[in-house]
Amino acid sequence: MAASIDKLCLTLVKTEKAHNWAAKAAQDRMHTYTKAINRLCAVTSNFTRRSINMQRELSDCTREMAKSVDKMTSVLESMQTTNSDLRESLNNGVGGANLFEERETTATAESIERSSESLQPDSSGTGQNHLSRIIGGYVVAPYSAKYTVSLKRNTGSHFCGGSLVSRRWVLTAAHCKTQLEQMLIVAGEYSLSVFEGTEQIFRPILMVAHPNYNSVSRNADIMLIKLSRPVVYNTYVSIIAIPLQGATVNEGHFCQVFGWGFTSIVGGKTSDTLRTVRLPIVSMWSCNGTASYSGRITSNMICAGFSTGGKDACQGDSGGPLVCNGRLFGIVSWGNGCASPKYPGVYTAVPKFQRWIYKNIV
Repeated sequence: MAASIDKLCLTLVKTEKAHNWAAKAAQDRMHTYTKAINRLCAVTSNFTRRSINMQRELSDCTREMAKSVDKMTSVLESMQTTNSDLRESLNNGVGGANLFEERETTATAESIERSSESLQPDSSGTGQNHLSRIIGGYVVAPYSAKYTVSLKRNTGSHFCGGSLVSRRWVLTAAHCKTQLEQMLIVAGEYSLSVFEGTEQIFRPILMVAHPNYNSVSRNADIMLIKLSRPVVYNTYVSIIAIPLQGATVNEGHFCQVFGWGFTSIVGGKTSDTLRTVRLPIVSMWSCNGTASYSGRITSNMICAGFSTGGKDACQGDSGGPLVCNGRLFGIVSWGNGCASPKYPGVYTAVPKFQRWIYKNIV
């Protein structure tokens, strides 16, 4: 009996120890689980805080971007307003009878360099100014004349046209010459007031006017401009071919002249987009007759226009292309008024200078 009691007591003691061990093991596991849960909660809390901070930063960034867009919009609106004001001031400064004046500028660097405030008739009475005009023409399809460039002052105002004849050279009129640091050349231009993303802007590094250029007779009114870097050929920018030395165009053949400017002689407004007009070639004999230019046309010039007038190029279109059969046959040079009857436009005959051009650009 005593032995049984001892055995029972030993069993109870062992059972209690086993229970205590199991309880401790369960307690340890619970402690481990609690630590893991606490760690997970900490990580979750940290991630939540980071997520909130990221949302705040993203919100701040969005607000800053919106402010920047608003500022950019304001700047663009201001630029467009300034450009409109400038065009309006130019229009107001050359109204009425001044719109009939000659397309020739004073043919000196000083006159080309005048600011927009000084685009008034000169004291000599010739009433020369630099406004660009295509009279009686129409707006061209966007970028259909990819070789046409705009010569601008540093202020962004257009004063002459030109044509790309290679990746580094522009052909224009000698009377468009100005200081290198005061000129910008824009290829891929269509609208003068809107930045379309197609423009390529260059500084000139060299201007080569023809050595025989005469500002009085307007003979050899031709100049090459070397660009600061080559143009990139694309859908909007390309070059135009030059005719062979001595090539001619028959009388009555229709050619096209391109430029930015007035759409009518009186009361017109400057065109914001590139325009063109088709003109027939006039014979040297007719253009030099007593009823017209009376011997002032040299062998280095081409005349184009209607005997009745009404269609012509004018100031600022100077230097722009006269295109015949897809080739650059003429450069807008001068004339007696704009679209005047019996006085066609006078252009520099590019085929007379083909050898001189290639000698300088090759």
